[in-house]
Amino acid sequence: ETGIINRFLTEEIAHTPLHQVDKIKVSAYRDERLKLVKPSTLVRELGLIRHCWDVATHEWGIAHDPNPFSKVRMPRIGGRRERRLRAGEFDLIAKEAQKQRNPYVFPVIVFALETAMRGKEILALTWEDFDANAATVRVRNAKNQHQRMVPLTPKAMRIIMDLPPVQAELVFKTTQCALKQAWRRIMRKTHITDLNFHELRHESV
Repeated sequence: ETGIINRFLTEEIAHTPLHQVDKIKVSAYRDERLKLVKPSTLVRELGLIRHCWDVATHEWGIAHDPNPFSKVRMPRIGGRRERRLRAGEFDLIAKEAQKQRNPYVFPVIVFALETAMRGKEILALTWEDFDANAATVRVRNAKNQHQRMVPLTPKAMRIIMDLPPVQAELVFKTTQCALKQAWRRIMRKTHITDLNFHELRHESV
C-alpha cells in the first residue's frame, strides 16, 4: 500500500487541489494508467485511493463528497482463475520447499493447504492467536475486516507444534517478501508454470 501511494504521489492528479478533483479528472487518470498496468492492478490502486479519500472526507473533514474515485467506472477484470494443483505438483513443490534455507517455507505451504488461509493471514498469526486446546487459530486481519476462527486439521496442528523453537511473537517467523522469493525459486526449480501461492487456497477449498 505504501508503494501504491508513493507512486500515485508522482502523478499530476496528486498535485491537483482537492476541490478541483472530479470524476472527469479521475476518468482521464484511469485511462492513462490502463496503458501501463493490468485492469486488476488499476482496480487495486484506485480502491486504495478511494479509501484514502473517504477517510479524508469523513474523519479529517478535508475532502468533499461525493468521492470522485467512487464515481468512475472500473475496468473489467478477466474471468476468475481456476488453477489448482495438478497430479504430482505438490510432491515436486514439497521436495524443493524443504531444500530452502528458510525453515518456514515448507510449513507455511502445508499450513496453507490445510487451512485455506491466505499467505498474508498465515504470516500475521501470533502465538496469542493459537488455541492448542480448541485446535484453532484466530485471523485478526482478514480481507473482509472481520475476525474469524479457523479450525486446524491434525496435520495443521503438527505443523505448528513442530516449528523451530524460536522465541518470537509470530508463529511463522518470516516475511511476505521472503515467502514470495522462495515461491519463485521453487517454481523455477520445479518448472511448474502458472501457479500462484494464493492458488493453494483453491486446492484447500
